Amino acid sequence: MDKMKVGLVVKPQGLKGELKVRPLINDPEWLNNLKYVFIDGEDIKRKVLSVSVRFGWAYICLDCVGSIGAAELLRDKALSVLKADGYKPSENEYFIDELIDIKLLSSEGEMLGRIKSVDNFGSADVATAHSVYGEIMFPLVDDIVLEVDIAKGEMLVDKVKLLEVVNPDEV
Repeated sequence: MDKMKVGLVVKPQGLKGELKVRPLINDPEWLNNLKYVFIDGEDIKRKVLSVSVRFGWAYICLDCVGSIGAAELLRDKALSVLKADGYKPSENEYFIDELIDIKLLSSEGEMLGRIKSVDNFGSADVATAHSVYGEIMFPLVDDIVLEVDIAKGEMLVDKVKLLEVVNPDEV
């Protein structure tokens, strides 16, 4: 089964098993359409009883979680759906798992490294890469990221702007 992660359980919310979830998609409102999810490490569809999206967070009730204790067991677990049923990214949107391990290239074709992970700290997605400058972190913004080609496994970046953000003297 080809799945995509749509959220990460942050913590239990309340006493009855509701989950506070950090959306892993650009449009958290899409989560209001969830009918089921898969919990990390399981191949069982779990029925979604309710979803509420507030202030960028999703609050989700699942049929298999009825207490704070059961919800606590899901802390830090990803929630996924089948890709065929999932969120359809628009142009210039990518799934985080598609960006992991792609090559980081300068616009001149110089190999700078590989993307290790992508996180969101609020204002923008931030990539961590193993690079020729050591481990670096940079925001995935249009000024720095010029092009992403998932099929080729490449991300082209403006090296000058990347280095303005990631001062190699500090790495």
